[in-house]
Amino acid sequence: MNNKNLSWKLIAIGCLALSISLIPLTAYIFYFKENLISNNPNEWALFGDFIGGTTNTLVSIFSLIILAYITVLIAKNGNQEQHQRFLLEKKIIAFDELGAFLLKLNVALRMISLELKNTTDKASNLDLEGINLGKSKIREQVEIYVSYGAFIFTFYARYGHLFDFDFESDIYKDLVSTSNKLRGELTNLYENINLTGRQEPNNLEKVFSEHLDCLVVFINALKEELE
Repeated sequence: MNNKNLSWKLIAIGCLALSISLIPLTAYIFYFKENLISNNPNEWALFGDFIGGTTNTLVSIFSLIILAYITVLIAKNGNQEQHQRFLLEKKIIAFDELGAFLLKLNVALRMISLELKNTTDKASNLDLEGINLGKSKIREQVEIYVSYGAFIFTFYARYGHLFDFDFESDIYKDLVSTSNKLRGELTNLYENINLTGRQEPNNLEKVFSEHLDCLVVFINALKEELE
């Protein structure tokens, strides 16, 4: 609740309290309006006791009401702030997990290119065990992309409730689409490794570049909610 709304509510309560406090005075004047105003201080003291007794009681009651209202309001705001901090922490965790893949993807792509080159260049001099070792190293890097693709595909289901981002937008759809395309390129590359000749993953790098552009746009969109 903002300060403006709180001020208006407190003003409304104050006006209500003042109006009710005037009721005893209005009733007193109505019933004793025919009487002359006394010059006797003792009689004025009785009037003061009447006004003080009624208004003090009303003031005490309204003070308790206002105190209870403020207490509830503070507790409510405290719970809201705690909930917002909790959501922010979860957003940061999701954002960090997404950002961590940036380095992994770049390193994995580089490792695939190097291992593919080394394995094909030395294929004639490697025994079966050496060739399988090279393919195993390539598979490890491909698995990073497979895990990443699953992470992107399930990001909305896992973290969509935390962000205001529109996961029905083209930004997210393009991200998932290019991620699936990238994963397919890598899987196809691994399953069709030709060790008798040089393999250059040119198309892979193109697909990776397209997906990286989508990923950067997505990360920047989420980053705005953390600022």
